[in-house]
Amino acid sequence: EIFEEKKMSPENREQINAYLSSIWNYLIEQIAISRHISKDSLNAFASLLAVKTAPEALKYRLIDSALYKDELIHQLSLLSNHSGEKLSLVTPEDYLTTLPDEQQATKNCIAVIYAGGSITMAQDDEEDNIVAEKLAAVLREVRKDSSVNAVVLRINSPGGSALASEIIWREVQLTSRVKPVVASMGNLAASGGYYILTHATTIITNPVSLTGSIGVFGVLFNTAPFLEQKLGITTDKVNTHPHADMFSMTRKLTPEEKQLMQKEIDRVYHTFVSHVSEGRKLPYDRVKEIAGGRVWTGMDACRIGLADSTGGLQKAIETAAQLAGLSQYTVKELPEASNKWYFLLNDLSGRLTSWFSSSFCEQSLLMRYRRALEEYQGIQMRLLTLPELN
Repeated sequence: EIFEEKKMSPENREQINAYLSSIWNYLIEQIAISRHISKDSLNAFASLLAVKTAPEALKYRLIDSALYKDELIHQLSLLSNHSGEKLSLVTPEDYLTTLPDEQQATKNCIAVIYAGGSITMAQDDEEDNIVAEKLAAVLREVRKDSSVNAVVLRINSPGGSALASEIIWREVQLTSRVKPVVASMGNLAASGGYYILTHATTIITNPVSLTGSIGVFGVLFNTAPFLEQKLGITTDKVNTHPHADMFSMTRKLTPEEKQLMQKEIDRVYHTFVSHVSEGRKLPYDRVKEIAGGRVWTGMDACRIGLADSTGGLQKAIETAAQLAGLSQYTVKELPEASNKWYFLLNDLSGRLTSWFSSSFCEQSLLMRYRRALEEYQGIQMRLLTLPELN
């Protein structure tokens, strides 16, 4: 409806309200347990804007104290029996590096694969997205690697290309037949981002992850009016067959072509529902009831069978170890981080490219728009709008 309507449909408003209410109820439940404050009181604080400042947060027991930095250091000094001048502070990251690695001596390995962003077929993608062939290659690599006992696939994605999602889904399916694959959802694993996880051995989600959105749509843009009216560019064509230029973005679809497009959308949607039904062991008709593009929180996903349990990445790793029968193991993170010089040069290259593009190649903006249009062309499994949490 983002392409056709000017405001939310009643159905969309209903699902977003349910999503936000689920998150809010989870948050106040956790705060109520932690701070020993009733949920009714927390709801009243929110409705009346009762907590706007640190003193008010202290008054209503949402915090234990309000201190300046020097006062905090003094408190830490008292706890550690050091004077403020001698107090040595380290970041959590630095502290973790000092902990002994009890699993260093084992050859057992769990591969953690990170995949975030839109799912795309574009090999030359310049954004931090999930490129189908690249992620598929990583999955094939860990599947064939005998030293990898289990896989954790960490996903943070709104979905994207249906074809790209299918390619990744197939590799996840094949890998799960050989070794345990634990899917771990970040903030978002919706539409195509959920599609690729359906045949994981088990799915673990954060309680407030946004997931589901089991739905498909198709977009074919007609840019001819924009090109002619705004840029003075006209287009013409020579075809060998009536539908040869169906995907050219320079004309409207014919009624026959719209029918063909709808038929393909219906076919892909049936495949999506079937994958969920088979992977999650749910009746096909039950999946259709919870599909239709509706989004769910992680908690709701567990309740309706789209996920198995709630937890973070660490729980996913521990679950993978249990499924593989490992008591000791190392964790191999993929894609492997490049060395610091690569990041430095890559960042410098990106800055130079951006500077030259903005200074000397104003048409690059048009190229970016064209690339975006091409990325959205065809059949999509993509969550287009995300509820904003304030």
